[in-house]
Amino acid sequence: MTFTKSSFTILLSALAPLATVNAAVVLVVDVSDPSAVTFTAQDAASDISSSLNRSMEGITIENFFSTISDVRTVRFVGGNLTPSLGIQTNPYVGTGTFDYGGSIEFGIADDLSVFANNTVENSQQFTAGQRAFNGQATIDFSTEAAALPSLGSTGDVITGFNPNNAGEGLIIGQWTVVPEPSSTLMLCAALIGFGSVRRRK
Repeated sequence: MTFTKSSFTILLSALAPLATVNAAVVLVVDVSDPSAVTFTAQDAASDISSSLNRSMEGITIENFFSTISDVRTVRFVGGNLTPSLGIQTNPYVGTGTFDYGGSIEFGIADDLSVFANNTVENSQQFTAGQRAFNGQATIDFSTEAAALPSLGSTGDVITGFNPNNAGEGLIIGQWTVVPEPSSTLMLCAALIGFGSVRRRK
């Protein structure tokens, strides 16, 4: 079976969001089920070194929502997403919406913050060149489904959630939205079939 030039171009365009998953992408997000959105750590290394010596600390997933949202009604379903370094005794379990550049208060905004409730200091560390995160988190965004990012959306993952605190606001890497594997395979199969039909004509 051969592809026509236009079919091959369509295939590359359709898979372009997957191609963005490279060393800079530290978290991959699957939004195919709003009641169980997953954030999966990648092998990618952190771009920065950071040590936040506060017992409650987290990260901000910038510009995550397509419209401003308020996630006080969402809940963690489960998971074990943590920084790969530091004395992180508990995984991320808390959420909040935040306008990182324009506010120091949680509220209605388009940035998603996730954080851990730890009882120890020095709980979150990142080292440039070393893996940023381990594990996966699953969050129920049913109440904010309309504001979830679309396929191919991407943005920065940054330290902390308060721009007034020293050591926060540093870019760890990128997040990106990819389709679930079964959807990707179906897309490829459909495009191959499309190429076969065009070739027969």
